[in-house]
Amino acid sequence: MFYHRPPTLPVENVLEEIQTNGHGLLEGKDFHQYEVSAYAMSNRESIHNLNYWSFGDYLGIGAGAHGKLTLPTENKIIRTRKVKQPNHYFSALNGRDAEIKEIPMQERSVEFLMNTLRLREGFNQSQFEKRTGLAFEEIAKRVESQIEKGLMQIVEVDDELSISATSNGYRFLNSVLGGFL
Repeated sequence: MFYHRPPTLPVENVLEEIQTNGHGLLEGKDFHQYEVSAYAMSNRESIHNLNYWSFGDYLGIGAGAHGKLTLPTENKIIRTRKVKQPNHYFSALNGRDAEIKEIPMQERSVEFLMNTLRLREGFNQSQFEKRTGLAFEEIAKRVESQIEKGLMQIVEVDDELSISATSNGYRFLNSVLGGFL
């Protein structure tokens, strides 16, 4: 319904007030924002979603499903996508097959960052290297540039250095990601 008749949104300052009040309400009830669009009580975060945002692998099953698979022996990362409409999915001869697209090497760091920077805790250097197959040096200068702008930070999380968006960077995450394109 909203696709065909999108509602009129409030002006920017009203949207910001709604977001600020909602955040305060949730934090006041012991929920914390662990991901750009998700809150949870401590130790109650969605494991399913944490896997997505950690650039983990998952299978897409059913109409419209997406998946991501890492093939380390082939140094490949692929994304899969199933036919979206259920009628097409069930009626197509090969409708249950997935479209397969390899993530090119030059796009891996941005793909990784689009996912992991959604998490408040961000990522660490070894996660980047393990999940992308790239050396951290590929993004080190751009990370440093974002730190200088006050949009990213390096903090200690569970005895490891974690790279994440600052509070301001989190609010303007698309701008942070634009720095890596």
